[in-house]
Amino acid sequence: MIQKLAKLGKIVPKDMFPDNPLGLNREYEVEDIVFLEFESGDYGWEFEGLTIEKYSKTYADKYLMKSAKGRKTSEFPTIDVYAVDGFKNEDGKIDLVQSKYGNKITYILAKHSPLFDEIIEEIENNDDVKKEMEHRLLDFSRFALSIKLNGFYIGEYPGFQEVVQQLKDKSGKKDYYLFNKKKYEAHEKLCSITNSIEPTIWGYVSPYKFYAVKTEYAAVPGGFDATQAWKNFPVSPRGAEYLERADKFIQEYLNFRFCGYNYFLLPERILEIGDEQEFLEYLMEFKKFCLARENKSNTQLEEDLLELLEEGNNSANYTLFFYEKNNSEFKILASIEDIFPSYASTIVGAKKESENHEIFRGLTRKKEKYNLKFFFSYIKEFVPEQAAFLEIVRAIFMQKSIDYDYLLQRMVTKFRVDFANNELFTVTVLKAILILKLLSKLELIELTKTNEQTIMENIYEEFFEEHAEFFNSENSATKKAVFLEGVLAQFLLNIQYQDRKATPFRSRLNSLKLKEKHIKRLLPEIIEKLEQYDKNYYRDLEETISHYLLSAKFDLSDNEISFYFTMGMNLAKEFKSTKENESTNGE
Repeated sequence: MIQKLAKLGKIVPKDMFPDNPLGLNREYEVEDIVFLEFESGDYGWEFEGLTIEKYSKTYADKYLMKSAKGRKTSEFPTIDVYAVDGFKNEDGKIDLVQSKYGNKITYILAKHSPLFDEIIEEIENNDDVKKEMEHRLLDFSRFALSIKLNGFYIGEYPGFQEVVQQLKDKSGKKDYYLFNKKKYEAHEKLCSITNSIEPTIWGYVSPYKFYAVKTEYAAVPGGFDATQAWKNFPVSPRGAEYLERADKFIQEYLNFRFCGYNYFLLPERILEIGDEQEFLEYLMEFKKFCLARENKSNTQLEEDLLELLEEGNNSANYTLFFYEKNNSEFKILASIEDIFPSYASTIVGAKKESENHEIFRGLTRKKEKYNLKFFFSYIKEFVPEQAAFLEIVRAIFMQKSIDYDYLLQRMVTKFRVDFANNELFTVTVLKAILILKLLSKLELIELTKTNEQTIMENIYEEFFEEHAEFFNSENSATKKAVFLEGVLAQFLLNIQYQDRKATPFRSRLNSLKLKEKHIKRLLPEIIEKLEQYDKNYYRDLEETISHYLLSAKFDLSDNEISFYFTMGMNLAKEFKSTKENESTNGE
């Protein structure tokens, strides 16, 4: 991945991202900036008044506006004020000490004690500060608040320059060669990024925290001496600059979300084909494309990814780099490498083909009709664990086989939970069918082993043929028998509910934990119940099931038996007879 970052960084123009070692808000959106002005005199710092200027982005290094993450505070006494009420104390009076923003700015100043001790004292004791604030700012909404010292912006004030430089050193490249506050570097060595001998080499260079050798006894080639870290991953200042540029470009244009996870879309040109600038402009369009969607849902974010990859051309491939960031910790969740747009197009084609079946059309949600489409988040519903889910996603994009038995077991487990909770799980089953269809079309699971001749011609064969990946196999008779028995069971439940507003036969389904013995037991029980209700409209279906059972080998796993039976229950509406429709009024 580091090498791919470096290749991208080499074509990103140096002036595209100006150096910003202090992490300032250079694109800060606000109209006004308010200054508390102080002048030094014989008796220390004195408040001179309050001035208001139009905020200028070009003055970012003078204002030193920086947002702090989490509960941290900025190092600089320039703050973002969302409402002047934030300067009011419990009595509703302007107070630069006992108020939200007052506490914040005095706390920041106190961090640089004794440099600002007299400024803090003047703020706390001079009533003119409060009066000016109350008089001038009551009609303001959002603005920035800072200080000026002897007419200097805080970023220009000579007495504050040493602090600014220290902060630059702390956040800059100096960290690449420091270990325990000592400087370690090599000279005239080969850089792993530029592939050339460079005057200076460092060992700690990476824009992300997943590469680290900063332990006293880090394992490095040639021994366990961290001072020799450059041997592990030698990077020159020039190479470090490439990595930094790539990181900034990715953060700005190729940083997205997918199924609740953050990921980078890392491109790599093949054989350096095409114009570099055109390639960068093409990548920059990715972000514009994604931002163009309003009120974006999670499923739209998934569509973005597939469309972005599909629209590309094979002069580049892509890496999906899933990560988790918590303050300074950067954790790799999964890396999916070498995805070509042509294969992304194959996934999209298989997706559309899988969705193109009547069973996925005309579903109802909140009284509105919709057609079911495949989304990766459906897989997450059955496999919510982070590592397992991302491994399946990785397998799909890298054309790797997927453990069918594992996936089926997870699906059946969810069916049973929903069934036990008496929840409507028709859509859940349809999602499972859609997932398996897609994976079968991509040849990542094997549902079909042989195309043996069907046992007999009947009204259900058209359905079996349409969904052949589920039913045309060496154990097709067993699958069809179990599936159709699920259909018949649901017909009985429908009749019970119509007559009694209850479904007592559910208790005979063993919480959908089904084996061969249950399938053989249930058929005569269902037939008997239908006869008792005098509504056995399904003698042809019962005969068909019996024929399939005669040829069934029952070499399916228990999970497969449960899956096919549940699938039959949920697709029973596809096979309703005319008499049943008349009897149940379409129920």
